[in-house]
Amino acid sequence: MNTERLFNIVIGELSIDKLKLETELETAINSTEDVDTKIMKIKSILARTSTVENSIAKFSNLINNNNNIQKEN
Repeated sequence: MNTERLFNIVIGELSIDKLKLETELETAINSTEDVDTKIMKIKSILARTSTVENSIAKFSNLINNNNNIQKEN
């Protein structure tokens, strides 16, 4: 498997994870649960979303660095 394809697969998977978390967040916000439960769920979802977003940024940075190295060679 070539490197570019692997990068595209990883970014795609992370993007899908982010979309799922956004849907989960919307569901939590609109739920009829008590406020304390709702707040805990929202905070948990936001923490996971932040992790996925940081992973996307980090991996994108790695892709750019890899592309720059390949251009130099």
